[in-house]
Amino acid sequence: LEANYNLRDLYLIGNPCADWHGYRPYVIAALPQLKRLDGQDITPTERILANQVKAQASVPVSRTYHQCQSRHTHS
Repeated sequence: LEANYNLRDLYLIGNPCADWHGYRPYVIAALPQLKRLDGQDITPTERILANQVKAQASVPVSRTYHQCQSRHTHS
């Protein structure tokens, strides 16, 4: 999604990745062009905080992705 420079509004509600409690800051940091996520404006403060935790979130996101994928595949 990073290559979609015009992507300004993204809805992930209902997507398995939204089950991860840290998905919002991760997505905000990964997609700096976003202005709104799940129908809520992204504030400057939220963006700063998201960028500060991005490096810490990378490993848990990868692990959580595989767990979510496994859980939804076997359901």
